[in-house]
Amino acid sequence: MLKAHFEELLAALKPGERPELMDVPRFMDTKLFQWLMDDEVLDLVEDILGPDIDLFSSHFIAKPPGGSLRVPWHEDSACWRTKLDPMEVVTVWLAIDESDEGNGCMYVIPRTHDNGFSEYYDADTEGE
Repeated sequence: MLKAHFEELLAALKPGERPELMDVPRFMDTKLFQWLMDDEVLDLVEDILGPDIDLFSSHFIAKPPGGSLRVPWHEDSACWRTKLDPMEVVTVWLAIDESDEGNGCMYVIPRTHDNGFSEYYDADTEGE
Protein backbone atom coordinates (compact mmCIF):
# COMPACT_ATOMS: atom_id res chain seq x y z
CA MET A 1 0.00 0.00 0.00
CA LEU A 2 2.84 2.43 0.78
CA LYS A 3 4.41 1.75 -2.63
CA ALA A 4 1.13 2.45 -4.44
CA HIS A 5 0.73 5.67 -2.45
CA PHE A 6 4.26 6.76 -3.34
CA GLU A 7 3.66 5.99 -7.02
CA GLU A 8 0.61 8.30 -6.95
CA LEU A 9 2.68 11.10 -5.40
CA LEU A 10 5.44 10.55 -7.94
CA ALA A 11 2.97 10.69 -10.85
CA ALA A 12 1.57 13.97 -9.50
CA LEU A 13 4.93 15.80 -9.56
CA LYS A 14 4.98 18.84 -11.81
CA PRO A 15 7.26 18.75 -14.87
CA GLY A 16 10.82 19.48 -13.78
CA GLU A 17 10.25 18.64 -10.11
CA ARG A 18 12.85 16.19 -8.82
CA PRO A 19 11.52 13.19 -6.88
CA GLU A 20 14.62 13.25 -4.66
CA LEU A 21 13.37 16.52 -3.24
CA MET A 22 10.11 15.10 -1.86
CA ASP A 23 11.18 16.28 1.59
CA VAL A 24 9.06 16.21 4.76
CA PRO A 25 5.98 14.91 2.92
CA ARG A 26 4.28 14.09 6.21
CA PHE A 27 3.39 17.78 6.61
CA MET A 28 1.05 17.58 3.63
CA ASP A 29 0.13 13.91 3.66
CA THR A 30 -1.80 12.54 6.62
CA LYS A 31 -1.77 9.04 5.13
CA LEU A 32 2.04 9.00 5.16
CA PHE A 33 2.03 10.32 8.72
CA GLN A 34 -0.10 7.31 9.74
CA TRP A 35 2.53 4.93 8.32
CA LEU A 36 5.31 6.78 10.10
CA MET A 37 3.45 6.57 13.41
CA ASP A 38 2.41 2.93 13.02
CA ASP A 39 2.88 0.84 16.17
CA GLU A 40 5.19 -1.59 14.33
CA VAL A 41 7.58 1.22 13.40
CA LEU A 42 7.41 2.93 16.79
CA ASP A 43 7.98 -0.34 18.65
CA LEU A 44 11.23 -0.89 16.74
CA VAL A 45 12.44 2.62 17.53
CA GLU A 46 11.38 2.35 21.17
CA ASP A 47 13.53 -0.77 21.58
CA ILE A 48 16.56 1.40 20.72
CA LEU A 49 15.76 4.88 22.11
CA GLY A 50 13.14 4.21 24.75
CA PRO A 51 9.57 5.58 24.88
CA ASP A 52 10.38 9.29 24.45
CA ILE A 53 10.23 9.47 20.63
CA ASP A 54 10.03 12.51 18.38
CA LEU A 55 9.77 12.45 14.58
CA PHE A 56 12.50 14.79 13.37
CA SER A 57 12.45 14.29 9.61
CA SER A 58 10.90 12.23 6.84
CA HIS A 59 11.44 12.09 3.12
CA PHE A 60 11.26 9.83 0.13
CA ILE A 61 14.53 8.80 -1.45
CA ALA A 62 13.66 8.31 -5.10
CA LYS A 63 16.27 7.57 -7.72
CA PRO A 64 14.66 7.59 -11.15
CA PRO A 65 16.49 5.69 -13.90
CA GLY A 66 18.84 7.67 -16.09
CA GLY A 67 19.78 10.60 -13.90
CA SER A 68 19.30 10.84 -10.18
CA LEU A 69 20.95 13.38 -7.94
CA ARG A 70 24.18 12.25 -6.35
CA VAL A 71 24.12 11.28 -2.68
CA PRO A 72 27.65 11.10 -1.26
CA TRP A 73 28.74 8.77 1.55
CA HIS A 74 27.50 10.30 4.76
CA GLU A 75 26.24 9.66 8.25
CA ASP A 76 22.86 11.21 8.99
CA SER A 77 24.08 12.44 12.38
CA ALA A 78 26.73 14.61 10.71
CA CYS A 79 24.00 16.38 8.74
CA TRP A 80 22.01 17.07 11.92
CA ARG A 81 24.79 17.91 14.39
CA THR A 82 23.73 21.57 14.76
CA LYS A 83 20.04 20.66 15.14
CA LEU A 84 20.00 17.83 17.70
CA ASP A 85 21.58 17.63 21.12
CA PRO A 86 22.07 15.03 22.43
CA MET A 87 22.60 13.01 19.25
CA GLU A 88 20.29 10.15 20.18
CA VAL A 89 18.89 9.36 16.76
CA VAL A 90 17.57 6.36 14.88
CA THR A 91 17.06 6.38 11.14
CA VAL A 92 14.29 4.10 9.92
CA TRP A 93 14.62 3.24 6.26
CA LEU A 94 11.59 1.55 4.69
CA ALA A 95 12.36 0.22 1.21
CA ILE A 96 9.33 0.10 -1.05
CA ASP A 97 11.24 -1.29 -4.05
CA GLU A 98 13.79 -4.05 -4.40
CA SER A 99 17.16 -2.58 -3.55
CA ASP A 100 20.56 -3.94 -4.59
CA GLU A 101 23.97 -2.75 -5.74
CA GLY A 102 22.73 -2.50 -9.32
CA ASN A 103 20.16 0.18 -8.50
CA GLY A 104 21.99 2.07 -5.76
CA CYS A 105 21.04 0.49 -2.46
CA MET A 106 22.09 1.89 0.88
CA TYR A 107 25.32 0.45 2.24
CA VAL A 108 26.50 0.59 5.84
CA ILE A 109 30.24 0.34 6.40
CA PRO A 110 30.75 -2.10 9.31
CA ARG A 111 32.12 -0.70 12.61
CA THR A 112 32.02 2.94 11.48
CA HIS A 113 29.36 4.02 13.97
CA ASP A 114 30.99 2.80 17.18
CA ASN A 115 32.16 6.22 18.41
CA GLY A 116 29.57 8.80 17.46
CA PHE A 117 29.91 10.38 14.03
CA SER A 118 32.84 11.04 11.72
CA GLU A 119 34.03 14.31 10.30
CA TYR A 120 31.82 15.34 7.39
CA TYR A 121 33.10 17.05 4.28
CA ASP A 122 30.93 18.57 1.57
CA ALA A 123 30.83 16.50 -1.60
CA ASP A 124 32.43 17.75 -4.78
CA THR A 125 29.44 18.41 -7.04
CA GLU A 126 31.33 19.95 -9.96
CA GLY A 127 30.26 18.60 -13.32
CA GLU A 128 26.78 17.53 -12.23
